[in-house]
Amino acid sequence: MNGRNNRYQKDYQNQNRTQESNRQQKSKNQEDPIIIEVKENITKILSKEIDRDGKILIENAMKLGEYLKDKGMTTSQIRNLYNEAKAIDYNKENGPYNVSLLRAKFAYNAGKYKDKVKGFQIIADKALANVDSADKFERFLDFFEAVVAYHRAYGGKE
Repeated sequence: MNGRNNRYQKDYQNQNRTQESNRQQKSKNQEDPIIIEVKENITKILSKEIDRDGKILIENAMKLGEYLKDKGMTTSQIRNLYNEAKAIDYNKENGPYNVSLLRAKFAYNAGKYKDKVKGFQIIADKALANVDSADKFERFLDFFEAVVAYHRAYGGKE
């Protein structure tokens, strides 16, 4: 009888460990509300027709800049990615290809810096997936530049 109770106790402990592990994994996979909000606004941010005055672009850049500062991302990390993006000329033959490749560079940085860059990578990936014209790429660069500026303005470290 004692061996049987022991086995049930071990099964119960394993079940509790599994449930706790699942809870932790679920909380890791949940996106921050700021990331969700900015991600939902990406199509508006990239559209000159919808966001003529840039108000949506700026509001979201402010939120994301502060979020990245709070996550500990440095201005240099953001600026390095920005410089990669800015070097692309969308109007050249390989421009759209280079924009697609930029998605991989963001993913690499998200893997390298984990929590610091992951939210930014999610947003950048969604934005870059929606870039299908030089105008949208220009808006992406404007948004990116504004994020760098607000990150620094909110006290982001160099």
